[in-house]
Amino acid sequence: SSAYLIKESLNRGLEEEVDKHLHKIHSSVTTMSRLLEDVLTYGKAEEGALPVRLTDFSLREFLLDVIEEASITDQKQHNVVINIPDYDCRILSDKFLLRQIVLNILSNSMKYSDKGTNIFIDCWHDDGMIKINIKDEGKGISDDELEHIFEPFYRNKTAIGITPGIGIGLAIAKRCIDVLQGKIEVNNKFEKGVQFSIILPS
Repeated sequence: SSAYLIKESLNRGLEEEVDKHLHKIHSSVTTMSRLLEDVLTYGKAEEGALPVRLTDFSLREFLLDVIEEASITDQKQHNVVINIPDYDCRILSDKFLLRQIVLNILSNSMKYSDKGTNIFIDCWHDDGMIKINIKDEGKGISDDELEHIFEPFYRNKTAIGITPGIGIGLAIAKRCIDVLQGKIEVNNKFEKGVQFSIILPS
């Protein structure tokens, strides 16, 4: 186990090995915590019991925090290219629900694109709406699967047994967007990547 390996590495004075195993433990704990959070959120959404708590917050700071969280779990295997306004763009929304939306879509992009590829995040404010684009350089989604991606527990056929997950991330994102009276658009190019556009009232 990682705990045993840490003990052995400490006995041998291998600090780098200790850091590696601690990171592995942290990543596993984060993954399990997020999975539990996703299941609980999905259950509340299905019951129509997702509370909405609107607060005013900086969208830039919020997105940078979520990107950092996703990158840690991803072990920074992707290059996230960010285009966020430098000015203090603020939004009146539910921070927990918006985190569920962005984190699940971003994590999905990381899972289904090759290591070392780019993920582009663009955000801007337009006519009372906030738009957040998340685009990857993955393989895209086949036409016959595209209509199912927001269904709970649906998984890409090629990912089963290879890519971790239970298939509720995008379903949660869609339900949270609906609760916030927004919408989500998908611009898909098979074999060239997919772009999710999150559109919410500001």
